Amino acid sequence: MRTIICSDAHGYPSLINNALAAAGFVEGSDRFVYAGDLIDRGPDPIGCFDLVDGLADVVLVGNHDVACALGLPVAPRDPRAFALAERMRDRMLEPEGRWRLALVVDDVLVVHGGVGEHWRDAFDGCQRSLECLATLLNDRLRTEIASAIETGARGWGDGVLGYEGPLWFRPIEDGPPLLDVRQIVGHTPIEFYDMANEAALAALGVTSIDPGAYRFGETAGPGAHFRCAVVENGRVDVLESPGLRDAGPRPESLLCY
Repeated sequence: MRTIICSDAHGYPSLINNALAAAGFVEGSDRFVYAGDLIDRGPDPIGCFDLVDGLADVVLVGNHDVACALGLPVAPRDPRAFALAERMRDRMLEPEGRWRLALVVDDVLVVHGGVGEHWRDAFDGCQRSLECLATLLNDRLRTEIASAIETGARGWGDGVLGYEGPLWFRPIEDGPPLLDVRQIVGHTPIEFYDMANEAALAALGVTSIDPGAYRFGETAGPGAHFRCAVVENGRVDVLESPGLRDAGPRPESLLCY
């Protein structure tokens, strides 16, 4: 079975539909995994949510999704997404639900931002089992979200929701990714890296699939652009639209992403 993974549509359902069409997605034959950040930028956050919630086999949450669910700070923020807060909380708290923090696909770890080498002790404690690590991360996600709802979230904290956790981590920029582990991540478009770091990511087995919704104005939209990963029998292929990397300038700072 093929698994098609895309992320970071940020209010543009067409970034999802374009990716699935380019990959030749067949519902019932292929598996669709969404790797976080449905909202905050484009004009249709509810459309993104409904599309993914209805079609994806697994939804991996992103920092913007959790920020909406818990009322935590993130930028940019789209007030239209607030209508989704309760639905997102409900999905994230479902025991063994489709909405998670981590997933393993053909021995590849998939998360929104990335898992850094500072998670080495947890990985070793799992006897280097990616499935065990993913279960640990998913259990901690539900625990931390439930606690934040019960006590009132005052910040991102220092657990899996924190800035060093899989929601926010940027491989290389924030430190080395978990070594000897292939990862597919969103959160940071590959063109944010210089050529040397892009080569380093490839050598470390990290594949970035963020399509860069920061480029697209609300009126123009993302056109025919897309980026996604197709995983089959352990092989990871990246599909992206022609001209995607030249579609617009990168922001001056990653702090707003």
